Amino acid sequence: MTIALSTRNPAYATEEQAKQVADQMSKIADAGWTRPDVLAAFGQLDVNGVTDSVVYRAQREKVHTRELEIFTLLFDAIEAGKVQPRVKSRKLKIADVADKAYQAAALLATLGEKPKAAELQAFVEQLRAILPEPKVDEPETDSDAEGDQPEDDDQTDGDNPEA
Repeated sequence: MTIALSTRNPAYATEEQAKQVADQMSKIADAGWTRPDVLAAFGQLDVNGVTDSVVYRAQREKVHTRELEIFTLLFDAIEAGKVQPRVKSRKLKIADVADKAYQAAALLATLGEKPKAAELQAFVEQLRAILPEPKVDEPETDSDAEGDQPEDDDQTDGDNPEA
């Protein structure tokens, strides 16, 4: 009589289930999903307690049995379009900014000495097409500056710390 013992940790899902989850994780990764995106999606689905480690293990066929349900929920939500990965934006590089500045300078050079109102309007529209939206920095108000200062009641006497 032969007895076979499984060397797989009982906390882990079966090899078949783990492979299915890892395959699904691979498919969504190909669609642009990263681990931070998956974690954010779990947050949108009100699933608490999912860590980066949980997602990492699932990607490597080490998903726990108790985690199968949440991954099924995630895959169903992705398929239904309820959650989406972040839209990644590329940071502007110095060369990009310089190119836009050169384009704006070239456009400025085409402007005559005494342009008419219609020419100025067209010029401004062309500049808007070249240059990005301005970044608005909120000015610091007096209440914000004072908010970092401790109140007099919280200060202690230097000689007697209990006073």
